[in-house]
Amino acid sequence: YRGTLTPYFSAGPALLRIKATNRGNGELTSKSATDNALGWKIGAGLSWTLRKDLALFGEFRYTHVKAEPVLEGALTGAGIPLRFDLNTHHLVAGVTFGF
Repeated sequence: YRGTLTPYFSAGPALLRIKATNRGNGELTSKSATDNALGWKIGAGLSWTLRKDLALFGEFRYTHVKAEPVLEGALTGAGIPLRFDLNTHHLVAGVTFGF
């Protein structure tokens, strides 16, 4: 086990809570809008085993989600949906413990 370098790949669903706030558009209120959006993520990385129950890892992750938080109009209070695709790129590193 010790010293083993293991490549890995992961993929699956991602649940994100999106919060949008108006900053400067006088036609919308400054009240925040939220959306719980389901997307997906993929990742690939390397794990280096230090002991049978301990390893270090480094990973690149890509996450994609389509969100639609709804802001309110300042005068009418009518809902104004914001529709956008959110794509994130992360470099993640850490320690894993087995038990």
